Amino acid sequence: MNIPFSQPIWLLAGSLICLLLILYLRMAAMGRHRALSRFIAPKIGRKLTANVSGFRRRTKTILFLLAFFACFLALAGPQYGEQWIEVKQKGIDILFGLDTSRSMLADDIQPNRLQRAKLAVKDFVALLDGDRVGLMPFAGTSFLMCPLTTDYAAFTASLDAVTPASIPMGGTNLAEVITKADKSLAGEANHKIFILVTDGEDLQGQALQSAEKAAEQGMTIYTVGVGTKSGELIPDTKNGAGFLKDKAGNFIRSRLDEQILKKIAESTGGIYVPLGNMGQGFTTIYQQKLKLVPREEHQERKQRQPIERFYW
Repeated sequence: MNIPFSQPIWLLAGSLICLLLILYLRMAAMGRHRALSRFIAPKIGRKLTANVSGFRRRTKTILFLLAFFACFLALAGPQYGEQWIEVKQKGIDILFGLDTSRSMLADDIQPNRLQRAKLAVKDFVALLDGDRVGLMPFAGTSFLMCPLTTDYAAFTASLDAVTPASIPMGGTNLAEVITKADKSLAGEANHKIFILVTDGEDLQGQALQSAEKAAEQGMTIYTVGVGTKSGELIPDTKNGAGFLKDKAGNFIRSRLDEQILKKIAESTGGIYVPLGNMGQGFTTIYQQKLKLVPREEHQERKQRQPIERFYW
């Protein structure tokens, strides 16, 4: 039967110390024997020690060593069985709004805007511990794909499933996703953070007004700009080749609109950052802002914990 230990280093320490004790006791016994033989003849020595029980002495030594090692065994914390315990978690609530419009397929950052944004969000979530995260993809409309959760594996699975086909309505409606994010975070007692990941091409307008209303409800928006100012053509995935054209037959070039994203963030007390080729914009948000936000208890969850069979 394999019994785990919470602090197995104590087993090694106990074994080494017991080995040293055995060597010490052995050498001490040999020293006593040599000292006795120097002053008393062997025949007389045997007569004097005839009533001394070697078995009893060895038994006492073994019992002493076992008791001594048992102390280290207790320190090592042997575990057997499991129990459910309630664990209180501290954190903040972070909702990601991820742009899935066709302009996010432009490849002015590699492999394309959407894929780079998804990779950056994954890396960002890996920095978190106890914070709840949620996902709201959007284009012409939006929906809550992953409610707030501390199950980062479930969040990542939802993130992996996001494609431009996730939202049937084309376009980019920043105002709606901000409003829906505000409603999704309503009633939460913790710090409410909305991270808007987009190229900033707001085709519907009214985004700034929605952000100001959300700020009144205590929501802070951090905007992450995906793409470049020079822009890139948008692949025509519907026809499988070429690039999208407007009604006049001209190629559509999608450019990062930083101005609207800066205004949205500033109106709520957040900051704007460009995503960057390696997703370093998220690191800036975490190090400069979110890392400093005080965490609050937001829920209790049950967790299986091994039962320690000895207590020190």
